[in-house]
Amino acid sequence: RDVERSRGLGDVYKRQIYNIDGLKDILGFAQIPEYKFRLMTDIDLSALLSYYIPIFMGEFDGNNHTISNVKINTPFILFEVGFFGHLCFGGKVSNLGLVNVNITVRANKVGGLLGYNRGTVYNCYVAGNITGDNYVGGFIGYNDSTVNNCYTIGNVNGDEYVGGFVGSNGGMLSECYAAGNVDGNRNVGGFVGNNVKLVSVCYAICNVSGSGYVGGLVGSNSDTVIDCYATGSVTGND
Repeated sequence: RDVERSRGLGDVYKRQIYNIDGLKDILGFAQIPEYKFRLMTDIDLSALLSYYIPIFMGEFDGNNHTISNVKINTPFILFEVGFFGHLCFGGKVSNLGLVNVNITVRANKVGGLLGYNRGTVYNCYVAGNITGDNYVGGFIGYNDSTVNNCYTIGNVNGDEYVGGFVGSNGGMLSECYAAGNVDGNRNVGGFVGNNVKLVSVCYAICNVSGSGYVGGLVGSNSDTVIDCYATGSVTGND
């Protein structure tokens, strides 16, 4: 079957994803916190335009597989855009690679994997190009939770709060990195555009350009940055 369902721990269902149809079926269960999904093979989304999961409450295990050719280009989405638009509190995404991601929207909170994160993310990566308005990141647009051992490679463009990895961080980022080019206006950083929480053991290999509050690692910072570094050119006024 396209989607196999079997009893897991207790009364929790585990759904195994084998193809595009199985991936599309997630939309019917994405807002059920008890559901766990596992990717069983690499999937190519070339045939789909602007597929994404707006709100996700469960667990998604990429099982070290990739989803390629993720494209989102629509004028009708105004906020929280990514492969997962909004990962809710208690939700988890792990062991997933997104390859050849192209997101171009006029929206706030835009990221390759997540537009807005309130859950837990680990062992994931994104390769591609991301363009949005405010709170734009190669990996996550706006982070309010925990991200560990993840990275992104590609180009990021936006206006304010723009980062190679995260546009604005209000959570905990550890053992992550970003590589590519980052362009914005204000609060622009190679790794994080604006940090108000914790960044530790992270780095950026990015060329960064902007106007105000521009940094190779962080554009503007009001909390803690530990054991991090940045390389690349930085251009800006402040």
